[in-house]
Amino acid sequence: MMPFAPWTKYAVAGAAVLVVAGWIGTQAVRITLLKRDNATLEVAEQAASQAAAAWRRTTDAERVERQKEQRAAVAREEAHDANRTQLALEAAGARAAAGAADRLRLAAQRAATACRGPVPAHPADAASGPPAGDPGLVFADVLARLESRGRDLAVLAGERGAAGTFCERERDPLTTAEE
Repeated sequence: MMPFAPWTKYAVAGAAVLVVAGWIGTQAVRITLLKRDNATLEVAEQAASQAAAAWRRTTDAERVERQKEQRAAVAREEAHDANRTQLALEAAGARAAAGAADRLRLAAQRAATACRGPVPAHPADAASGPPAGDPGLVFADVLARLESRGRDLAVLAGERGAAGTFCERERDPLTTAEE
């Protein structure tokens, strides 16, 4: 065997030191890359967590909005139902008033007939002066006009009252939802 030169021991030791240093450097780079990857994963995890929280807040807000809309729709439907009921009651009241007006008209006609009294046989028998209107007929005419105008006013008042109540019922859910 050949003897090794004394410097070869140092060369082998130096090579070993270089190999170990290279290995340590490689491990250091690897550790640095792992730390960077870990930091990237933590940032990605935080971003995902924030995105999930934002999604939850959005869906909660949408759910609350849908519930408000559903409550408003129910309130509007109740207002429509109440309005229909009120209009039906108004119509029934109008029919009852029409019946009362018919009875009043018949009573006025009877009163007019009773007021006529005996008709003079000859125009000369009547009192002198301009011919007077039959007071019973005038009274019946006034009552008929009063009844007609009263009916018109009652219908108008009923329609406006129903429209006002309906408007208030429509507005109430909107004002309570905003508060």
